[in-house]
Amino acid sequence: MPLTRVARLALAASVAACAPSEQFDVLVRGGTVIDGTGSPAVQADLGIRGDEIATVGDLSGAEATIVVDATGLTVAPGFIDMHSHSDRTLLVDGRALSKVHQGVTTELVGESGSVAPVLGDRGDDVEWTTFAEYFERIEQSGISVNLMTTVASGTLRGGVVGYDDVPATPEQLAAMKAHVRQAMEDGAWGVSSGLIYVPDRFSRT
Repeated sequence: MPLTRVARLALAASVAACAPSEQFDVLVRGGTVIDGTGSPAVQADLGIRGDEIATVGDLSGAEATIVVDATGLTVAPGFIDMHSHSDRTLLVDGRALSKVHQGVTTELVGESGSVAPVLGDRGDDVEWTTFAEYFERIEQSGISVNLMTTVASGTLRGGVVGYDDVPATPEQLAAMKAHVRQAMEDGAWGVSSGLIYVPDRFSRT
């Protein structure tokens, strides 16, 4: 006997009710979600698998190993600290608790002075000379935040020209350009300058 429409609907509902609930590693419930796109804030749940947000919406029937009650709280993308000096402190304590507790998940370092390239005798007791070596040291240490760095023009000038008020020679300019090129190939995101500081203030612009 063919199933009536009502019977088919009842069967479908029964099957749906017996289906296993969606499973996540972490479930953030009831928060006010601001997604960073400019869209209005909405109350929603977030289901996380691994290190990725898998689903955003009504996950009232879902389960997770860890459930976070975000009622009354705002859930937003991690903040970016655009001017940080954590490049060395991250090697001491990679958890970056002072940043993470404020919602910062990405840091840009290297402003006005960068940890590489290490040129000449800077009096530094470091285990690297290039950005490639610095990044390798960071990966070995392990950090909780995303890290970006610029190569500082003052670091380049101090290492190549020195700290006196003299113009760079064509050979020195070529050397600094080569260091910038290598830094960018190693993973630096750009060049920074601090024109109020020595030796940047002696640069001709």
